[in-house]
Amino acid sequence: MNETSPAAGRSTSRLRAVVSALMIVVALILAPVASVGTWVRLQLVDSDQFVATFAPLADDPAVQNFVADQITDQINQQVDFEQIIGQAFDGISESGLPPRAAAAISSLRGPAVAGIQSLVASTAQRLVASDQFADLWAQSLRVTHRQATALLKDQPDAALALSDSGTLSLQLAPLVDAVKQRLSARGLDFVNRIPVTNRSVTILHSDSLGLARVSYRVAVIGGLWLSWVAVGLLVGGILIANRRRRATVGSSLAAAVIFALMSIGVWIGGNVFVFSMSPNPLPSAVAHAIFDQVTAMMASTLRALTFLGLLIAVVGWFAGPARPARAVRSVLDSGFTGLRGALDRAGGDTRGFGRAVDKYRAVIYWIALALGMAAMFAARPVTFTAMAWLVVALVVVAVGVEVVRRPEVGEGGVTSEPPETSLPAATPSPTDLG
Repeated sequence: MNETSPAAGRSTSRLRAVVSALMIVVALILAPVASVGTWVRLQLVDSDQFVATFAPLADDPAVQNFVADQITDQINQQVDFEQIIGQAFDGISESGLPPRAAAAISSLRGPAVAGIQSLVASTAQRLVASDQFADLWAQSLRVTHRQATALLKDQPDAALALSDSGTLSLQLAPLVDAVKQRLSARGLDFVNRIPVTNRSVTILHSDSLGLARVSYRVAVIGGLWLSWVAVGLLVGGILIANRRRRATVGSSLAAAVIFALMSIGVWIGGNVFVFSMSPNPLPSAVAHAIFDQVTAMMASTLRALTFLGLLIAVVGWFAGPARPARAVRSVLDSGFTGLRGALDRAGGDTRGFGRAVDKYRAVIYWIALALGMAAMFAARPVTFTAMAWLVVALVVVAVGVEVVRRPEVGEGGVTSEPPETSLPAATPSPTDLG
């Protein structure tokens, strides 16, 4: 007869506890690395996603004003409007006009210069607010991404849009050329003499290009599978744990704390970025817009993961043996039992369907949670309103299941459902969690 000795059982239990703890700890360590790697891969490695991330900046008023000012400054630096207008007025003055008329025309020289400069500024402003600017912006982003990834891959023959100091720039040449065409169409032929230089404006800066290259390689290598490794280790650690519910609650709470700290880190990083970039080379509003646009997906994902961890931890605690949790479960179970009895007496017995719902209710809860989280992730950025609606939806599903389900009836008309596995609203039982 094969019997396992108590000592062997304790040894196996300790081994499972150690392996489980090790897997969960490694998973929690990998979690922030995996989330950042996935974000970097989605945002920076994929060209289409890179353009989709930065393209909305073309519609940001702060960015439009900044780019328009840069275009206007470059044109003003290349063209001496006072000299051009002065030559025109001198020619008029020398045409033999009466002294009073010549003096009147001469007094218009200053307003004419200001008017031309205002026209250039308004033309640049209309350009950056047009679809043409959005198209040029998207084209520039695609070229910049191709050149930047070539640089990160250490391709020496790449045309650099990312400098050795880690500065990512927007080329102004096509935008200046577009303004020249618009001014020329309005009869200002002198703008054709404006030289188009390779001036650029900084839109992003990193102090360490080497770190950027390392991050890029990590994202390429681990951005796809590292998250799945972390999830696999976490689930595996919970499954082999001696106390699965406790492992679930502890790991979920720890993950929520980690992702919450990462969210705070993103917020701090945003303030540091804005402080380091403004007022030179970028105004504060532009720096804010760029950082928020780049990190919107990451910040949203971190909020969702924090919420998920807290939700699972709360569900696990209410399904546990704590006295307050048992008291709540007892009250809810009594209430739903009475409601089901009243419905049955009124002809609302769900019969076989209710017994099937009772049998698979844990699966229903987990499917509802998975679908709700998937919908929230798909509708990013995640907001607190979306989180609140998810909780409401889960509570509605839990109440519906509790009303519809019909536990199996044992001998003497007593249900065979053990009290400790009865499910409070929106909370699975301990065995469900395992």
